[in-house]
Amino acid sequence: MQRYRVCALGFFGLSLLSCLSEPLRDQDSFLKSMEKVGNPLSKGINTLITQNGEPILRLKASEQIVYPEEILFPKGLQVIFYAKNGQVQSRLKGKRGSFDKKKTLYTVSCGVRLENINTKEYLLSQELIWNPHQKKVYTDSALSIHTQDEVHVGEGLMASEDFESYHILRPKGTVILAE
Repeated sequence: MQRYRVCALGFFGLSLLSCLSEPLRDQDSFLKSMEKVGNPLSKGINTLITQNGEPILRLKASEQIVYPEEILFPKGLQVIFYAKNGQVQSRLKGKRGSFDKKKTLYTVSCGVRLENINTKEYLLSQELIWNPHQKKVYTDSALSIHTQDEVHVGEGLMASEDFESYHILRPKGTVILAE
């Protein structure tokens, strides 16, 4: 009789373990599938990057979706660059954005505006790529640069992220604004 109890308890224990391990396998496969699909949506992104207590840049986005290879900003991206004195120096924004994790490049698209706050000059384009390591922005797209008294039109650009210096790769023309 005692032998049957031990066998019965052993069988019951094995059955219980097999039942408990099944949901764990399903949970593991669920978590692995979530890694492939992406993480849940994050909202209200406001990241300040500092160096020695001084702001360097601020990244703002209404929403972000993090995938293994990239981060998407489907409702726009704004990057604010600070000067060494802590004042806002330039601002980059667009209606969409993405970050390529392997290349460590940001792409800002749809109604892109890069503005130098001090000079009041700004660039308009449909796409701009920002390389944070080189502190440069560039594009092959059509663009216009608006200064106080001129509008420069062209295609392709290399510029500093603070928009203090820039070079239009294929200039198309300049319009002088009347006072």
